[in-house]
Amino acid sequence: MTLDRKLKRREGLRAFLKSTMENIEKYLKGDDISEAKLRSFKSMLDSTCAQLSDINEEILPLLDPEKISDDVVQSMGLMLPATEIDACLDIKLLEIAKSNGSASVSLPTASVSSGASVSRLPKIELPTFKGDPLKWQGFWDQFKISIHENERKNDIDRFNFLKKYLTGEALDSIKGLTLNSDNYKEAIEILCERYGNEQVLISSHMQSLLRIQKIRSKDNIKSLRTLYNHVESCVRNLKALKLEAKGYGSLLIPILKEKLPDELKKIVISRKFWKFHLDTRFIAHLSQ
Repeated sequence: MTLDRKLKRREGLRAFLKSTMENIEKYLKGDDISEAKLRSFKSMLDSTCAQLSDINEEILPLLDPEKISDDVVQSMGLMLPATEIDACLDIKLLEIAKSNGSASVSLPTASVSSGASVSRLPKIELPTFKGDPLKWQGFWDQFKISIHENERKNDIDRFNFLKKYLTGEALDSIKGLTLNSDNYKEAIEILCERYGNEQVLISSHMQSLLRIQKIRSKDNIKSLRTLYNHVESCVRNLKALKLEAKGYGSLLIPILKEKLPDELKKIVISRKFWKFHLDTRFIAHLSQ
């Protein structure tokens, strides 16, 4: 399925999800509420969210790197109200079960008390963050909009969610902090300083370029395309960090040149690309 078709399918799913949420909200305001109808709505909502989650994962790798952050924010902006409505359905079902004297209820684990909000994991699982600075911003954008800025959660809840989605080195960096509100803020500061630091990001992007494996054959189109996408993405990200190609291109081009198949290397040399900075001419040549 092409990107355009995936985007069209997602557009349809989003429209259906919005319509479903409106119908659920309208139904919940009424007096004649049945368990069967609630479960039907819940099944429909969960199924649509799952399909949207899947199509989002298929679309993200195909997007221009500069558009990924906005796309994630837009997607999470739609999924958050869906999660809240799903929680309302759970509460209603729990109330019905209690009124019927049922001892057990087939619902996600939740703690409900007077005057307290329901703290639940979102239906869409966030990616885990292991400690790769290049993946920090994408993780933080999603965590921020779904958890950090979610007013339904307190800082202790947020800290629990944060630990759930951290692994490896990233989790180790905050492992010594006990679970309280002040330490949640400190944990965020530690992570942002360690993985969101501009110099760390610049260094990580440069190292990722240096680690590119040499391509042996000019017929390996897939690897050449991957090389092109990787270089272009790094150059754009470095530019976003206020580091222009002219500041490092003259050092990096000879290294990148050695990653190319010998046949392409001769073309690059003949056209004297290595004498230029890492600019659009070199990038464009890789894309051919």
